[in-house]
Amino acid sequence: GKDGRNPTFTVFENGEKVTFEITEEMYDAMKPTSEGLAYTNKVANTVSNAMRGVLTKYNPTFMLTNAIKDAQDVFINSQHSARTYKNFPKAIKELTTKGKWYTEYMQNGGADNTYFDKQTNSFNKEKSELSKIIGFPLEKISEANNFIERIPRLAEYIASREMGRTKEQSALDASRVTTNFSAGGNVTKVLNRNGFTFLNA
Repeated sequence: GKDGRNPTFTVFENGEKVTFEITEEMYDAMKPTSEGLAYTNKVANTVSNAMRGVLTKYNPTFMLTNAIKDAQDVFINSQHSARTYKNFPKAIKELTTKGKWYTEYMQNGGADNTYFDKQTNSFNKEKSELSKIIGFPLEKISEANNFIERIPRLAEYIASREMGRTKEQSALDASRVTTNFSAGGNVTKVLNRNGFTFLNA
């Protein structure tokens, strides 16, 4: 993808060339990476993922500490912090009712990618029934953390859209209003996969 256009993927169906647009994440999943930057040590990666989970995703206290940090981040990173703070109640309502702004935000980059893991550069496997049962409490903590983390992002998205910004620019504003853990170059990502924790932050 160049000049702001999405990447494309081409296949042949019955001898006919068919080209369609794909997301940046799908492109990242398929594009060749140099061997050194594609390296993943399974043990180091497992340790990195466990550390990240304990510190954030599966940590009940993270709901409070992250909420405080994100509220401060808004003041520094927001394109219009006063409007974003004002939109916190609206964002909470949108998240709980899956309203118009929530739907638009999720369709334009707010949704988490569930099929491709950027940390391992691999597609996620279906969990076994036992894993689902054992992991149920942790998943609920993760969902609560995600809900809290989305409040300032959705509030920023709404504020940007109400200011007349495009969906794409508003989604970018939302991703940058708090620490964007998806950001980082190839070297940072390979280190994060292999023993480092949140080096990109």
